[in-house]
Amino acid sequence: MSNQSMSFEGLRLLVVDDDFDTRTLLTLLFELDGAQVITAASAGDL
Repeated sequence: MSNQSMSFEGLRLLVVDDDFDTRTLLTLLFELDGAQVITAASAGDL
């Protein structure tokens, strides 16, 4: 089993979820690990 941790440093992520709190939490977690995050409530928002 590998002990390597996964890093999101330098990645650009799209988070799509209709729940505002979920989008906010995921954005916070991914940004803390170095990702750039774009959010949308639905595909129509893009």
